[in-house]
Amino acid sequence: MRTDMLLCFCSAMYPDPFRVPGDNILVMCDCYEPPRLGEDGETKVPMKPIPTNTRHDCNAAMEKVKDQEPWFGIEQEYTLLNAATKWPLGWPECGFPGPQGPYYCSAGAGAAIGREVIEAHYKACLYAGIQISGVNAEVMPAQWEYQVGPCTGIESGDQMWMSRYLLLRVGELFNVVGSFDPKPVPGVSLSYSDVGILPCIERPHSALHSGAHC
Repeated sequence: MRTDMLLCFCSAMYPDPFRVPGDNILVMCDCYEPPRLGEDGETKVPMKPIPTNTRHDCNAAMEKVKDQEPWFGIEQEYTLLNAATKWPLGWPECGFPGPQGPYYCSAGAGAAIGREVIEAHYKACLYAGIQISGVNAEVMPAQWEYQVGPCTGIESGDQMWMSRYLLLRVGELFNVVGSFDPKPVPGVSLSYSDVGILPCIERPHSALHSGAHC
């Protein structure tokens, strides 16, 4: 069996902010292993989502509750890195910045580092129809965040994934990398808020999963 064959199905389409004017689009796809014959040459193995296609199960869950119109908002934090050195923008070469304090929700050179990238990403998201609803600098220089939502059901995940793609594409224009790694600098702990609140999310999630009622 060839393992390089995949079936791709269009899941969402967005106007392409990098090819204007024109009716150009960006397409998000679900990927599946094609149906095939088993090792015995007779048993038919049905099509199934590839291991990284977690959207498949999420969409199935959203379909079950679509009559309730679930709303979601997701925050994405990231760090801007020099594409060549993989070191955060604005940091001393092979060194570290000053202490936290002047960077969070900041303005001004030396504090709001990489704003031109952030503004370009924001505009790209708006053009593409992403429901981006906010952006701000974080506590570490070159660390930023943005919010997508509220969106209904599976659209929340789709728009977040597309917004991440747009960030990487915008980064190409500035020769920077938008890193989603919570620890892009070895030995340095960042203040990613989703790391701190994760236990608070997991506890009620486990209770719901077990059938408990609040």
